[in-house]
Amino acid sequence: MSTQGIMFNPYQFNFPNYYSSYSTMADLPGMSDFNYSLDGLMPFGYNMMPFGGYNYQQYYDNMSQMQDFYSQYNRHNVELQRGNDISINSPDVAINKAHNALTGKIVGNEQEQISLALIKFENAVRKKYPNATDEQVKDYLAYEYGLRSGGSTLTEDIKKYGSGSFLQGLKQGLGLGLIADNKTADENCAAIEGLPESRTSKMKKHIGRVTGSTASCAAIGATIGACCGGPAGAGVGLVIGAIVGLVGGIGVSASKG
Repeated sequence: MSTQGIMFNPYQFNFPNYYSSYSTMADLPGMSDFNYSLDGLMPFGYNMMPFGGYNYQQYYDNMSQMQDFYSQYNRHNVELQRGNDISINSPDVAINKAHNALTGKIVGNEQEQISLALIKFENAVRKKYPNATDEQVKDYLAYEYGLRSGGSTLTEDIKKYGSGSFLQGLKQGLGLGLIADNKTADENCAAIEGLPESRTSKMKKHIGRVTGSTASCAAIGATIGACCGGPAGAGVGLVIGAIVGLVGGIGVSASKG
């Protein structure tokens, strides 16, 4: 928002308006040195006739000083308004920035990074409401997120874009824990809601891990067996690898929880 200064035009003289403006300005500190008399305001005398000895230089000097004063006054108002704008709007700007980062992690199914992005989003909300309690901040976190996400909740979006517990566990097992996030969407949602992960989610996650680990180790065993003993060796390697993967998958999954 820009503020346009009030400029005086000495060639467009309006006595009532000018006299009112100058009389008001005379009450301001530092403005009592100006000449606000009728003689100073009316270049042609009281009867508005262009006769008599009038000090035109004083009239234009007063007008110039008044223009300078209004220019400085308006500039000061603009600076105050800008300061107010940034103080009032910066918390929402920070929340928007944190929300965009959080949304990127959610849409990208970066389950391990969602928690960190969520902390930054919560801190941004806390700055907007510095006197709020932790519980109030968490409530307003959900409110601020919904405002910027078309009404959908944080947990709804995490589940929408995230893999289910079985699929996430399967990816963990297939990659032997190296190429997939160790957190599932259900785990993140449970943490946000302040609840433990459900037994159903845990079971699906463990089954997915064991299935993925078994398949990966079976494929590795078959490949090694084929290189060493041909088709027969591939079969033996497949069985051995599957057993190793099954046992190893159960142990690894249990340790991760």
